Amino acid sequence: MKKIMSMLLSLLLIQPVYAEFAKLKLNISGVSSNKYFLCVSNVGCVNIKTGNHGTIFPMNTGKIGYIMPVSSANLYLHPHTLPKSCNIDVKEKQTITIKGHLSVGTNGQISIVGLNCKSSG
Repeated sequence: MKKIMSMLLSLLLIQPVYAEFAKLKLNISGVSSNKYFLCVSNVGCVNIKTGNHGTIFPMNTGKIGYIMPVSSANLYLHPHTLPKSCNIDVKEKQTITIKGHLSVGTNGQISIVGLNCKSSG
């Protein structure tokens, strides 16, 4: 019982620190396995499938410099030209949602079709 109470207390104490960061949400269709990641400046590389299932990733403030999908099958980064919607100066407590469709070519090259970013907060 003490262990459970201490874990709950720890979660309550961690939440206010997490709230100071900006947050990243993903909504990328076409992902059927855990082998696809999205590398985003201010965040690092995150699992797309996990993000699609509701995981919110903490994000540092500042300009979004790149968004690149990567497959764990070949670990090759596929850079994208950022659309205007992703040219965002991220601020504290802001939520950024990245949307699009993961497309896999016959040669294994991946891209996010219809890449779009939305900020709120």
